[in-house]
Amino acid sequence: MRILVVDDEPAVRGVISSMLMRSGAEVVTASSRAEAIERLQADRFDWVVLDYSLPDGTGLDILKEASARQPGVRAVMVTGEADVARLREEALRLGAEEVLRKPFCLHELLRVISLAPRPPLK
Repeated sequence: MRILVVDDEPAVRGVISSMLMRSGAEVVTASSRAEAIERLQADRFDWVVLDYSLPDGTGLDILKEASARQPGVRAVMVTGEADVARLREEALRLGAEEVLRKPFCLHELLRVISLAPRPPLK
């Protein structure tokens, strides 16, 4: 499984990446919207883990781009924002599987990625 982790906080990016790699995933990271878009242009991913608030945009911007460039890519949004309900509604509308509020349990992220039902093959 290939996962793109996008977060502008190096410590958060590192912890999430390490946990996913220990679970057997191949992980690529990005620290900004621009870097994430470059990665999406260069590689295919099964999942993207997106921080909502980035220095040059939002995780929603990346989610839209990822869905357009890689149909079928799955996403989890993470955020420290207070208004999670509004963000959850928008992220789920755009195709995210889940929105997790920081700080979140890393096992919750693993649960979402490993237990989310796969879409039927077309």
